[in-house]
Amino acid sequence: MSDELTVTVAELRAAFDVLLNEAERRFGPTIDLDADYYWDLDVGAVYDLTQLPLATPGAGQLSDDVASIRGLLEQGSDGDVFLWHDLAHLVGILRRVAALDLPSTR
Repeated sequence: MSDELTVTVAELRAAFDVLLNEAERRFGPTIDLDADYYWDLDVGAVYDLTQLPLATPGAGQLSDDVASIRGLLEQGSDGDVFLWHDLAHLVGILRRVAALDLPSTR
């Protein structure tokens, strides 16, 4: 396994901390996502460069992403966690925060 294709959970956690601190500095403690629907590509297809993804991307919904993340937090550590599903909802929100910070939207 090469180092450039591995990442530790500690590195991810530290990066999230740095980025979320900066997001809070820029946007405050509550971020207005100011959108709901977005284009989404199937996570199972985006890393297979031998085939083009579907001609028409699917749609995601930030209100669904937020509800899903809140549900995950409400269930606590005793609930079921499905990384493929829960991370996809988190990514939808994080991509919107990234889009809000684009120079053309600031």
